Amino acid sequence: MKHQNSKGYTLVELLVVIAILGISIGLMFPAVQPDREKARRLQCANNLKQLTMAAHNYHQAMLKLPSSCRKVGTGNEVTASELLPNGYSWLVELLPFLGAGELSKQFDKLGSPNDADSKPEVREGMSRRSKFFICPSSIHKPAGWVGSNNKQGLTNYVAMSATHAESLRLSVVKDSLGCNYDPTAKRPDGATYPGSKTTLESIKDGNSYTIYTAETADEFRRWAVGADASVVALPTSGSGAKQTVSFINKGEGDGFKYAALKGWEPGKFNEETTVKEENRLCYANWDYEDEDLSQSDGYIDVVSQNASGAIVKAPVEAKGQIRKGVSSYHQGVILHGLCDASVLNISSNIDPQIYMFMTTACGADPSAKPE
Repeated sequence: MKHQNSKGYTLVELLVVIAILGISIGLMFPAVQPDREKARRLQCANNLKQLTMAAHNYHQAMLKLPSSCRKVGTGNEVTASELLPNGYSWLVELLPFLGAGELSKQFDKLGSPNDADSKPEVREGMSRRSKFFICPSSIHKPAGWVGSNNKQGLTNYVAMSATHAESLRLSVVKDSLGCNYDPTAKRPDGATYPGSKTTLESIKDGNSYTIYTAETADEFRRWAVGADASVVALPTSGSGAKQTVSFINKGEGDGFKYAALKGWEPGKFNEETTVKEENRLCYANWDYEDEDLSQSDGYIDVVSQNASGAIVKAPVEAKGQIRKGVSSYHQGVILHGLCDASVLNISSNIDPQIYMFMTTACGADPSAKPE
């Protein structure tokens, strides 16, 4: 019986096929990348959605939103105004509402991240994290932790505590540092801050117009440390930044309504604004790469400035690095979780005045939600 030999491919033919496949994949790759980023952004939005919904469930159980971090004493008897924001973060509070009840048990609710120095269960707990804490586009992966001896898990989601540092300090220390700011006004002005007891009903500016949490592209935000998991919206004199903004007050003391960027007139935003160029600044549109914070401790938010202790202080890896506040890995937009549990894409070109008014919770201010 005669067998017919099948014709094989020559080396040249194989090389041609491989080249065609390579070119085809190369042409397809740029088209696939935007789709991948779109999927990652959707997952990031889902993470924020889960966190804000967990905050709502926490509110239902505890009759308040979780504070950005717990205030703890220094070891001596101190007044409430002298308590430091060295406690665990709002994310620790949310663990039981994120399906991480067992992890939550590793943290002493009366303690602080500094307990990691003496309690192995706290140290181990800080090295773990929920899947909802990291943006899929983040460069934190795959490590997701800092510290050679004490692993500390990172996060890309931080609580929006106040419009600016001077406001937030009123919840931490007795006196404000000023910056044309009325220290007798009822402050701070964010929906969550150290030791806050904000309820959804008390947010007079509207839950759908008030920011609760935001993204950050910072490489050293530790999820369990309240001092790391909080930010403010605008840079002022206490931020350590080269460029800062100034404020004017609408009302004083008990009659205080809201602060506004210097030069602003009611109803004028974006191209109609009367705010001078040097005051058109918020961390959402901040150029972090062009900012030198090496002469300060590198923190641009007041909570971290007041942090101290072996675990809470800035990790060694963060020294000399630019600390980023509100920022994102997504091109041109930053995802925010609002107090009504919705998620909003905010442009990095947002008018700082609108962004500031979206940060306040009860300022009786002219809130404006970007389109």
